[in-house]
Amino acid sequence: MFFELLTSPLTISDNYFVNYIIIGLIGFVAFKVAFKIVGDIGLFGEVGSILHWIIRFVVFFLLWFVCCIVTKITKFIISHIVVISVLCCSFIMVSFVAGIIRNHFVRD
Repeated sequence: MFFELLTSPLTISDNYFVNYIIIGLIGFVAFKVAFKIVGDIGLFGEVGSILHWIIRFVVFFLLWFVCCIVTKITKFIISHIVVISVLCCSFIMVSFVAGIIRNHFVRD
């Protein structure tokens, strides 16, 4: 219950359905990672439970942060696709012209 209270305000997508799916997958991965780590360490009982929840919380927030960054980068690229395309084409053209100039004027 405490975990849900901490993670419920976190959003990745504006679409509620997609957001619940992504948050659910992140929670599942965080659970599996925490369960594996605590199982490999061999801690059981109250200490293992506390360590499990700490690891689960940290992994959840790290995965959530990475997903938010990827989402923001993707939204930025999609909203500025023309500018990014022009910059990429300009970089390719400048590299091509610089290669031609270098090969033409610089002889070994």
